[in-house]
Amino acid sequence: MSSVGQIALLVVVAVGFLWLWLFLLRWRVTRAQRQVVEAFHRLGALSPETARPLSELGVAHRRTIGMRNFQAMALRAMVSAGIVVPVEGNRLYLSEEAIQAAIAARQEKKRP
Repeated sequence: MSSVGQIALLVVVAVGFLWLWLFLLRWRVTRAQRQVVEAFHRLGALSPETARPLSELGVAHRRTIGMRNFQAMALRAMVSAGIVVPVEGNRLYLSEEAIQAAIAARQEKKRP
């Protein structure tokens, strides 16, 4: 195989590994988002009146030694997007309306 062919093969393999890494990263974040939503549903923290402290939700909010904490990343992103809403007393609740709005916005983006 010529050196140009070897370089092309190396580039293809590198792009393949990059794509796989990004795919796995997206999958882990999506899974963590589902886990966060399930935690809020399990405790019924779906309104300001039923909001719960983070410690009760069982969502990992700290980085563990040498590992990424995808639940913490998902929770921060959901708070930033307004899907998880903080209320007085360091409590949080899941806004079903914000979830539906985010889903509708995502579907609208996909339409040509």
